[in-house]
Amino acid sequence: MNIPKRIFLMFIFHFLMSGSFLFAEANEKKNILIITLDDAVKMALNSSEDLKMASNNRETALSNLLKAKQEKLPYLSTSFSWTKNLQYPTGIGMNDYSMDFGLSLSQKIFTFGRMKKNIDMASKQSSMSELDEDLLKRETIYLTKFAYYRIYLAKKIHEIHYESLERARQNKTLLEERSSSGRASKYDNIKAESDIAGRLPSVNDAKASLNTIIHTFIILLGFDDFDLASKVDISDDIFKGEYKPLDHRKLIEKLLSCHPSLKKLKLSVSTSADRIDMLGKLYYPDISAFSSYNRTGYDADFIPDSKTLAMLGIRFNLALFDTGARKENINQAKIFKNNTELSLEKKRKKLILSLENAVSAYNELIKTLKANEKAISLALASFKMSQDRFRSGYLSVTNLNDAELYLTGQKIKKEITLVNLEINLAEIENLSGAIHE
Repeated sequence: MNIPKRIFLMFIFHFLMSGSFLFAEANEKKNILIITLDDAVKMALNSSEDLKMASNNRETALSNLLKAKQEKLPYLSTSFSWTKNLQYPTGIGMNDYSMDFGLSLSQKIFTFGRMKKNIDMASKQSSMSELDEDLLKRETIYLTKFAYYRIYLAKKIHEIHYESLERARQNKTLLEERSSSGRASKYDNIKAESDIAGRLPSVNDAKASLNTIIHTFIILLGFDDFDLASKVDISDDIFKGEYKPLDHRKLIEKLLSCHPSLKKLKLSVSTSADRIDMLGKLYYPDISAFSSYNRTGYDADFIPDSKTLAMLGIRFNLALFDTGARKENINQAKIFKNNTELSLEKKRKKLILSLENAVSAYNELIKTLKANEKAISLALASFKMSQDRFRSGYLSVTNLNDAELYLTGQKIKKEITLVNLEINLAEIENLSGAIHE
């Protein structure tokens, strides 16, 4: 066989083998569900039981608002009765049949603002239930991002530890090459084997940690089939190309103006003031109009003759003495309002502190990331130089192993910094509300 033909056949063989490997890899990846961060957030929001309960509470609050508004409308009721008297003593004036039919209508005319206050309080309660739902959405988004980044970190740590294991095996190969020339001792061989064995627990622990985090992630997305753990993966393209420092002052302004918990507490303070005002108006009367229409009859016939009675009037209700209950209710409402104002101030300080810390940590992590990248570059160069010096017999197995472990440690530190950057950014977005604007 001539040389050009042999080269051509080898090329065809390698092409077919490469194609078969690619086909196998494609089939393997076909069974893996890649979930992007946006998809994970949507799935978590759709599957959250807490959000569904918050939505139900919002509907209940809206129903209470409608009930409060209906107090302004007239109240109409009716009654009807028909009776057949089977046996009764003679001489008592009863008839065989009796019938009674009536309509009554009542309408509140003036309540000195109590109805309006009830409607205002119900409206604010409805708004607070919407804010509760918004707050849960923010927390769900943050927790989903947190879990997503933790999966990425666990994957990377597992990969880095596995790469470290492979480099330890390479070191062993280098030692074997030295042994062939008679420059390696028994101690060096044992040390190299020990370095390989010492890395296996780290690889296994990282894999176990990854499985645990994926299980938690699956539950968060609404699944309860843990067999999906081997079929679910995340997108690796989740980090920004460039991280820029943030101005905490602008973010604090956003926090104070739009954070749901602060809005809710402000509404709660306002509702407490409305309740104090409403309780004070209980010292004033209720004035309402009423009318009624009745037809009543007694006879020996199946349908007795009826007489009509119609009435129209005004009702005036006023509690004269209640043993001091109204006064105590007002005092309790004032205490509740004061506590709500204190809760608002406490929450405001806590949120500002959390945002300040998150922004400060984020800005410092940007600097740390640059230092991590430089440290990895130097550690990689140092490790390669150590390998060359080890081949030449100028370094021991211990020195080579130390150089490799240092490289591994710097790689892990960089991934931790990246994930911490994204987690801090997610917390900043959660606190400032930027993700909702």
